[in-house]
Amino acid sequence: MLFETVFNNLISTVNTTVLSGCSETGVAATGSVGTVINMLILAFTALSVGASIAISNYLGAKEWKTARELVFVGVVLCIGIGALLSIVCFFAAGGIVSLLHLEGEVYVLAVAYFKIRVAALIIAALQSVLLAVLRCYGYTRHTVYAGVLQSVVNTGLSILAVAFPTTTVAVVQKIALAAVCGQLCGLLLTLFFCKRLNIRACRVQSAHAFRMLTATVLRLGVPAALSGGSYTFSQVMRSSMAPLISLAAVSATVYYNNILCYAYIISYSLGSANSIFTGRLCGAGEFDHAERVNRLLVKCTAVANFLLSLLLFLFRRPLLSIYTDNPQIFAWATAVFAIDFVAEGARAVSHIYEYSLRGAGDVRCMMIAMIVSGWLCGVGGAYFFGIRLQMGVAGFFLATALDEVCRAVLSVWRWRTGKWKTIFAAKAA
Repeated sequence: MLFETVFNNLISTVNTTVLSGCSETGVAATGSVGTVINMLILAFTALSVGASIAISNYLGAKEWKTARELVFVGVVLCIGIGALLSIVCFFAAGGIVSLLHLEGEVYVLAVAYFKIRVAALIIAALQSVLLAVLRCYGYTRHTVYAGVLQSVVNTGLSILAVAFPTTTVAVVQKIALAAVCGQLCGLLLTLFFCKRLNIRACRVQSAHAFRMLTATVLRLGVPAALSGGSYTFSQVMRSSMAPLISLAAVSATVYYNNILCYAYIISYSLGSANSIFTGRLCGAGEFDHAERVNRLLVKCTAVANFLLSLLLFLFRRPLLSIYTDNPQIFAWATAVFAIDFVAEGARAVSHIYEYSLRGAGDVRCMMIAMIVSGWLCGVGGAYFFGIRLQMGVAGFFLATALDEVCRAVLSVWRWRTGKWKTIFAAKAA
């Protein structure tokens, strides 16, 4: 899952790097709407996460037929919602992008990129749930192969997009098409693996049973997605505030995020894997085992996040020079990367405990806590520190660090209450 995370991050990194050599305006446009696309993907995340939690629990309890029925339900729901969102967002692209306060050429480029990406949301939806199913069954190596293929296709086509002189709008559209083609290739390989590994989706026999399983998926998935959505929404709001500072602030936020996302790849990967593992253990009733694994993983992720964030801080100037030579962006970087030290330590804790709670099906309480944290610390903090106190981009990242600290404290508190040990038993009953 670490390798899968790396290759997923590379897609954004490659696109930003390619565009930075062509147009900083294009970077600002694609980076801004990229956060909106991530918000849309949360709808599929809700379904795939809900399905994966339930599937992991039932696999742990050795209820194979119910697990296969949940695969069927997850696929049907993702296809339906993906198609609906694709149609609505394509025709409402202009209005959605205007909410980010983008103007002029940046607005035109953002709309052009956004339309192409949302037109293929159904591909992202189906791939999301199928990859989740592969992980539940333990075939994480195969999800890496799909990620590698998607990254290679996206990289090759992105490089070709800027290889020949053309307009900035055409380049941005080609970058979007490269991302879509990469997703399509990844989906086709994922489908091939599902068939080869004999992962079957058992058709639900009655409408009542389908509704019951759908309710299970949504009951687990929606709160988990809204919990993650509070964080993603804070990023969207932060991106919408960046133009109030300057165009350089918009580009800087994109560059910093593309670099700093590698500071927590280990904690995110271990947290995601632990979510599946905890689901299996809870289904089998092995709660002590789950607690021991959590304590071990927190120590590993804390050290890993600290070392990675330290490396990024020390090499921030060479890394930023890949994207830009803007002196203002370099000047802001020291404060931003220093603040990230605090964020990464807290993120190491929250990734393990929050994802473990998710795997156990304990999602409602954390949903409320994370939404409150996202609004007060993420969104409110970004406005207070970044705009009111005029700390600029550094204020935005300070708000993110504060949000991460709150998430860590709340997730540890909830885990120690032990309520998560009773969720699957109550659900099965």
